[in-house]
Amino acid sequence: MDSRRQRKFLIEDRNQDLRKIQDEYMRLRRMGRYRDPAAEDAEWIELDKPIRAGWEKTFQLRDDVAVRKDAHVFAEILESINHSIRSHRKDFRYRLKAKQYETAEPELRILEKEKWNLPDHFRKHFEEGQFAQTMDDRGRPIEPEYQRKIRGFRFLYPYYCQTTIVPFYATHRKIHRADREARLKELENKIESVGGWKRLFKAYHDCNEGGAWWHGDRAERAEILGRLSYRDGVREYLEIVLPRGD
Repeated sequence: MDSRRQRKFLIEDRNQDLRKIQDEYMRLRRMGRYRDPAAEDAEWIELDKPIRAGWEKTFQLRDDVAVRKDAHVFAEILESINHSIRSHRKDFRYRLKAKQYETAEPELRILEKEKWNLPDHFRKHFEEGQFAQTMDDRGRPIEPEYQRKIRGFRFLYPYYCQTTIVPFYATHRKIHRADREARLKELENKIESVGGWKRLFKAYHDCNEGGAWWHGDRAERAEILGRLSYRDGVREYLEIVLPRGD
């Protein structure tokens, strides 16, 4: 066997080992094909009393629209297309780069065609076609090349709505398994120690090369508000994910 082919087999073997580690990592995080919304919901427990946790920017009907005879129609529409973002800063500013700040803004949702859940006669207030959301879930612009095309319905009168900022109160706490967290950290260290995410992306094109998620530098932060208990390997605390503003 020549050296080039031997090196190729060696690289493939190492990539397969990385793939196994990545698979376990995604399973523990319930990502991709391991996504399990029911299991994720089960990890959250309702608090006895809501706790203040930053601010929420959301949409509401303009005052003049709210007094119209058909205001109930637009209130029902807004309930389906509303989008809220949260922040620990009331001004919702975030750092784009050194000394450059932007303000996060929510964006009204586009209703996907197969997920239409409003009365049929409401369709006169929408245009049907293929559209793209320009803001992500945190209220930050999405680069045009990464905007997902959605076939569905877009509200014709977005100017009927205005943003408002209200206090946000956490109502649930999340249970974390200490053993699972330790294993996730171990897997992350194994992969990052050899530049594994970039190698996996190059080999399989299913990892975000250079992305903040894979490098542990997410543009969000978890606000830990009050340690509640620590027993039998289960750590319980209140976790609120808020956009990072500094």
